[in-house]
Amino acid sequence: MSLNAEGSANASRHRALLAALIPVTVFVVATVIGGLANQVDMRGRVTEEYTGDGVVATLTFGSRSVDSAADGSFVFTGLPRFDQVRVDSRGYQRLHVATTQSDVVLHPLAFTVYVREQGTESKLIPHAEIRLDGKLIATANQSGNTVISPHPGPGKTLLVCAPGYAPKAVPDKGVLVIVDLAPGGSGCPPLSTP
Repeated sequence: MSLNAEGSANASRHRALLAALIPVTVFVVATVIGGLANQVDMRGRVTEEYTGDGVVATLTFGSRSVDSAADGSFVFTGLPRFDQVRVDSRGYQRLHVATTQSDVVLHPLAFTVYVREQGTESKLIPHAEIRLDGKLIATANQSGNTVISPHPGPGKTLLVCAPGYAPKAVPDKGVLVIVDLAPGGSGCPPLSTP
């Protein structure tokens, strides 16, 4: 084989190799750029439906998760643009929201009440009554707490009372409240009749 023929054969092989590599290179570059273009940094705030207050929640995508701050704000980086994250917080309904969504509003499912004697942190009041609109809706257990489910709803005021303690009006804000009752009060007023 002559030197010129050998050079021509090598050039043909190089052209064939280049022709084979170009589609692979284009595919790899398109995949990388497409993957980066389809990622999003999710930024926003988790709030409660009834009050608009921030909620501490966990946002999860696969094995990754982030917690929102006390004011509900969060940043979750590197998520697929056309997917969803799961949002969980104790006492609220679980949500699945788009990764492009910034405002996440949680619906409260229940309302937990702890009743203790004012001026103490450890003296819980068993059998305290929780009332709404003059009607008994729950009674604290032996440990001084109860869960009201479903949640009473937005803008409600509960009356918490127990024998030997002053009754106290409490807004049903959030999903958890600690109620301190002052000893020596009149106890519970009579229940409303239907």
